[in-house]
Amino acid sequence: MISSSYSVTANSSSPGLVVHTQDHAANPFTYDLNVGQSKTFGLFDIWTNEYSLLQGFTSEPISVQFGFTSPTSGQGTINGQTYGIFTGFLNEEGVVHWDNPLNFAFGPNGDGLIQVSLSDETFNQGFLSLYGGPCDGATVKATLKYVSDPSPADVPEPGNFALFGLALGLLGFAAYRRRSLSE
Repeated sequence: MISSSYSVTANSSSPGLVVHTQDHAANPFTYDLNVGQSKTFGLFDIWTNEYSLLQGFTSEPISVQFGFTSPTSGQGTINGQTYGIFTGFLNEEGVVHWDNPLNFAFGPNGDGLIQVSLSDETFNQGFLSLYGGPCDGATVKATLKYVSDPSPADVPEPGNFALFGLALGLLGFAAYRRRSLSE
């Protein structure tokens, strides 16, 4: 089972495209996945209320922080950018682009792996201007992939304890013999 909360941090003032976000998925979310399985779902909605790209061409940071509670606790962040562009035929649109997926390692040896990736989206596309508001926004989708289970913690072999005990016994016997021969 994979459980995590999430929070989105986006550009909320000029310069740059001012964007708004709203949770789309339950927060926290929980999915029951086995190794090799993945689940794609709408994570959050993104939009702008701006109608012009006058200062919206500047790339501004956006990030999503995940706070995992299952299979173990830990945090990780996916970073990206938001900006506005002109497309063909005088269309304008907002864009959200993500840098890299999050690889969340867990387990006693750090070899369990959950990968989270987010979808790039365009939003509020309009002819000669942006169509502002949440109705013309987009839903950023998350894909959770349970890549691998963690291996069990390394446990010393019982045979090593026997050898260690035998070595200590032999050292003790040698010390006893040395002391008894010198008396």
